[in-house]
Amino acid sequence: MEQKNNSGSLYKNRKEKPTQPDYNGTATIDGKQYRMSGWVNKSKAGTNYLRVLFTEQQPQDLNATAGQATMPMQPQNSQQNIDSVILDDLPF
Repeated sequence: MEQKNNSGSLYKNRKEKPTQPDYNGTATIDGKQYRMSGWVNKSKAGTNYLRVLFTEQQPQDLNATAGQATMPMQPQNSQQNIDSVILDDLPF
């Protein structure tokens, strides 16, 4: 799937360690490819939020991931399924 400029997608991560991000994905910002990682956190006031980290992909990263699926839990059926996964998994 080709991303439009200044957009990205996050998908639920299958965590093996508690320190790993809850969500992973990719984004294209100003024509550059970025990896995204997201962690569900809780503020001091008790409000859930998503902290996101963007890491610019280096040319070797782009080649290494070209043949790999970077979206582990992307539904295959319809937009309705995508929306239900997103809405069910987000903490807010």
